[in-house]
Amino acid sequence: MNKLFLLAIIISINSIHTFGQSWPLIIGDECVDESAALAQYNDSTYIIIRTEDCGDQSKYYISHFNLNGEVLSDEEIIVDPQYMLKGFFSIIQDDLGNYYAYGNCEDTYNFNENQTYVLKYNSDFEYIQSYVAGRPDISEYVRDLYFVNNTFFLAGFSENTIDDFLYKLNTDFEITEELLIDTVTGFGPSKLSMDFDGNELIMFMYTKKAYYIDTAAMLINSTHVIEDVIAISLREVLPLPESERYVLPFLNQLGTEGDTYTDLIIQFRDKNLSLLSESFITIDTMGIIQAKNTLNSYGDNIWLSYSTYREAIAIFYEEINHPIGVMKFNSDGDILYEGYIDGGANFVVYATLALQDGGALILTTRYDWNTPENKRDIYIFRVDADGDLILDVDDSPIQQFDFLVYPNPVSDYLIIKSQLIQFAFVEIYNMNGQLVNRNEKLSTELKIDLSQLSAGIYTYRIFTEKGVMQTGKFVKN
Repeated sequence: MNKLFLLAIIISINSIHTFGQSWPLIIGDECVDESAALAQYNDSTYIIIRTEDCGDQSKYYISHFNLNGEVLSDEEIIVDPQYMLKGFFSIIQDDLGNYYAYGNCEDTYNFNENQTYVLKYNSDFEYIQSYVAGRPDISEYVRDLYFVNNTFFLAGFSENTIDDFLYKLNTDFEITEELLIDTVTGFGPSKLSMDFDGNELIMFMYTKKAYYIDTAAMLINSTHVIEDVIAISLREVLPLPESERYVLPFLNQLGTEGDTYTDLIIQFRDKNLSLLSESFITIDTMGIIQAKNTLNSYGDNIWLSYSTYREAIAIFYEEINHPIGVMKFNSDGDILYEGYIDGGANFVVYATLALQDGGALILTTRYDWNTPENKRDIYIFRVDADGDLILDVDDSPIQQFDFLVYPNPVSDYLIIKSQLIQFAFVEIYNMNGQLVNRNEKLSTELKIDLSQLSAGIYTYRIFTEKGVMQTGKFVKN
């Protein structure tokens, strides 16, 4: 099925509030604002596609901004009312520099049918055409759109036929060939990538499989099962063409319900998917969300960001603040930076974009629990090549930490973690300034027994041979 629908663009820069023009860049209004699609437009300009939900209807906008934290334009996307857009997943480019933003939509005449929609723009980001693609009367969820050799490939899973699909599309987004794979998992593909020899298309699955596909015949040549990892969920894959390696972040399931993940395992694998190195991120009292688009590279600088939460679904409802995890690697898998961003609210990461200067942009949504309607705004953070957060606002509630300190409040054990900094001293003081505890951190984690301390407010200092690295407060129950 290939449906075309009309689309118009309306310039509406005055419809949003940018809360000054600085870092973090904040985009929002009185409605719920979210975004998951982030892309580079040129050497100095970047693009997000955002959703504005005011309750009775959702609107979509393309926002351009620069590295000074200035919003340059904000264009509303108006679609045919026959289609209800459900969100933008990502933005890709073809060999000519055209942009394609894609996601899912519903036919308003048949809400049980999900389709893939694509918006096409030229290299100047001027609108060209829109498409809806998929099989007739089949409800489908897109996971990845990939362009290679003047051909588009669309991967996802269907809901009512219980199969995973790979479509070969022409430039009008019409299906020319299809590969359907019977499945019982319902998780679908994660990422498409050509192998480094350019012979086969690899369809990485949400589980630990990778199908090597002959794109001419649209047949599976072989199946690779990644067995040397204790994890089940692969959300993203990052190919590194220069070193011919893949970065695969896996999430490890806690329990048997299948909806809670506490461990993030970042693996570097060679062109044959053999393991080269891995790093483990574990947060005992919280889980981890590593979403699509949160892994990105520029040259040898590889950035990864993730959200933390206490319950699988409650991240969107509970009144608990959660830090954002940020990591930087080189192509050998060495950790170059590890830190956390916190800001007195609940932040959820949706995309990361590595920059030419060695830093990165991190696209998040802030959930404000202090308003009755749980107002949400888009926060775009910028970190430099050393991982330092760029903050242009005085007295900003946004803070950056090298060490993760939790839980807060604490009843028994206070945990201090850092993969990168394994040797440090920790001192804890009461409100009278008296030292009540001192420990050495000699590994990635330090667990301090505070069960004998009286209830109250305490401060901590973490320092290394370079001096004080981090200070903060916590409540002892």
